[in-house]
Amino acid sequence: MPRQLLTYVDACLPDLLDEMRQWIEIESFTRDITAVSWMVNVVGERLSKLGASVRKYNGKPQADHLLASWPGEGEPLLIVGHVDTVYPPGTIDQFPFRIDGDVVRGPGVSDMKGCILLTCAALQALRHFSRWTSRPLKFLITTDEEIGSPTSRRYIEEQARGCRAALIIESAEEGGWLKTWRKSVSMYDLTITGKPSHAGVAPELGISAIHELSYQIGQILPLARPEIGTTINIGKINGGTATNVVAAEAHCTIDVRALKVGEAERVDQALHQLVPHLAGAKLTLEGGVNRPAMEQTPATMALYAAAEQIANQLDLPIKASGTGGGSDGNFTSAIGVPTLDGLGGWGSDSHSFDEWLSISQFAPRAALLARLIETL
Repeated sequence: MPRQLLTYVDACLPDLLDEMRQWIEIESFTRDITAVSWMVNVVGERLSKLGASVRKYNGKPQADHLLASWPGEGEPLLIVGHVDTVYPPGTIDQFPFRIDGDVVRGPGVSDMKGCILLTCAALQALRHFSRWTSRPLKFLITTDEEIGSPTSRRYIEEQARGCRAALIIESAEEGGWLKTWRKSVSMYDLTITGKPSHAGVAPELGISAIHELSYQIGQILPLARPEIGTTINIGKINGGTATNVVAAEAHCTIDVRALKVGEAERVDQALHQLVPHLAGAKLTLEGGVNRPAMEQTPATMALYAAAEQIANQLDLPIKASGTGGGSDGNFTSAIGVPTLDGLGGWGSDSHSFDEWLSISQFAPRAALLARLIETL
């Protein structure tokens, strides 16, 4: 049964590749509201032709988000993807859409316009053969994933509650890896305020923000527990004005990743309990947990088992895996909805001028997704 879907999508591939080119040439950089809105409308029209009811949700200050839905009975299925990219306007001139052997290259082709088109192709194949899920189906297209999903998180969680499963269409890396876990993502800015003074004439009158920051970093890094997947990175440091001035201000950024929700909470609490070491110094901490951990659960592994069975029928290699990077699947998983990620096409090198998506794996991956939607 999945092979019928594969054959159909494969026959549509020339038209799909032309459509992909048109989508890639819409440079939907997150901050370019006009371009992202254009992309949202293009996808909305595509899904309307597949019988969806389409509505938008307020995404200000970014472009509005899109929800396509089809009726049914029972617990709904939710598909989540995003149309925004990290590539600013003009990138297409340096990194144009092109077919390079078995791969398509271009800005956002795997992250994730090609994966959204793959989902449309999967749904189109189901409609063509009058095969569909009996459940209500929802496809949420967001516009701010690349900047942390600040406004879409609310809608993702609202639409996910009560769902049978959340299917996240981020690309699978070469080898067909499906994500059954993702680490949490926490980001912080730590600012130290001290007191300036002449470093040679009156150093005792100053309070060095840099010295204080050095001490605090020594307190922060031991909070990591890499043996259980909790890592901490001090990504940027700056401070001071001149060699002969006691630094009045210093700053660093902190990135925390954890496999477990509780671990991210432990580090978050510890960071907020930091106190100054030097008398008179002041600490200001901003930020927190941006994406909670997508923990590997029995429910997620049951979804993976269903996908693996379909993949075997297609002779399609897949593998259960995870990553330290976050996605919108972190949100759906954290509220208890069984979540399977990496259901887009084979692709990698996102956010670079090497970004690619496999052509030969497009139809098989679309068939996998279509059959999963049909049978869950």
